Amino acid sequence: MKKRTMAVGGLLLAVAMTSYSVAGTYAKYTSKIDLADEARIAKWDLVAAGNCQGPNEFGGYTCERVTELDLFSSSYSLVKDGNNKGIYVQSIDGDKVLAPGTKGEYGVRFGNVMEVRHNFNITFDADEEFAVYYKVDGDKLLISQMELDGYEKYSPITYTLHLFGQGADFTANGTLDEIKTQLKGWETNASNDFAPGRLGMALDIAWKWDTTNVVDGLTPDQVDMLDTYIGENFSEWEADRSGLTGSAKYTLGVSATQIAEDYSTKTN
Repeated sequence: MKKRTMAVGGLLLAVAMTSYSVAGTYAKYTSKIDLADEARIAKWDLVAAGNCQGPNEFGGYTCERVTELDLFSSSYSLVKDGNNKGIYVQSIDGDKVLAPGTKGEYGVRFGNVMEVRHNFNITFDADEEFAVYYKVDGDKLLISQMELDGYEKYSPITYTLHLFGQGADFTANGTLDEIKTQLKGWETNASNDFAPGRLGMALDIAWKWDTTNVVDGLTPDQVDMLDTYIGENFSEWEADRSGLTGSAKYTLGVSATQIAEDYSTKTN
């Protein structure tokens, strides 16, 4: 009887050991978490837009992309007290012209979609400016198309450039040389700091050839002589051919640069 009992006990022990071994493959904790994120590149799209209409109910503007300035015209009408008095300057061949008493303006916006903080660099220049050089010698007025020692520069056309948008507000006035100097100062101005957005900066350009120009040291008649000299010598239109040989091409240059910072130590 004792031998039989021991055999049964050994069988039970073997079964118990086998059951423990199998159970170890089923009992354990297991967890998994998947995290993901997705982002696109911030948009950078500098364009020039004109003929803007707005703002609309969402604060936006509807504009057309432009590739050139539209400052000058082939004819100019006299508008006085809100009434059109008719054309008083008109080119013979349809070319754009300038003359004493003419003026114009043009508005353009820059930016489109700019999703980073940025600033602008503005240049305004002419390939060949309408300007002469003069010197008063006794009762004579000496005029030259070239810059000479002792001569002063006369630029009949003056400009106003107004830059605005997102809190920036800057105006430059004067001759082409004066405008260029003032724009260089604006580049480092604190207001030249535009937040991300659409069409961040707007620019209005106005120009005029004033018939009441006042020049220190010159009489009104002498200023008229300078204007007349420009008309006689800077526009060489000839009836037997079309084209301009005495024109000036004005260029507006606009570049935008991201205001880059080290964001590695910044938090949202």
